[in-house]
Amino acid sequence: MARRLDLPPEWISDKAVMFISVVVNEIATVFPADEPVVVRIASFESLLAVKIFASQPSRDTPDIKSGIKHL
Repeated sequence: MARRLDLPPEWISDKAVMFISVVVNEIATVFPADEPVVVRIASFESLLAVKIFASQPSRDTPDIKSGIKHL
């Protein structure tokens, strides 16, 4: 996207880069929209991985446990 829109390398925060997948199969759903917007939703597994990585135990433990049960 950055190349297509000719954006500078620092257009996205370094903290957010780790959550961007380059694996197309991880995208669960693509919702078509009018150009230039396409809405993509990550797979359940990807969202759970982000939740685990960024978790705050007092708040996220129930969600993580529930998510693991659905794998």
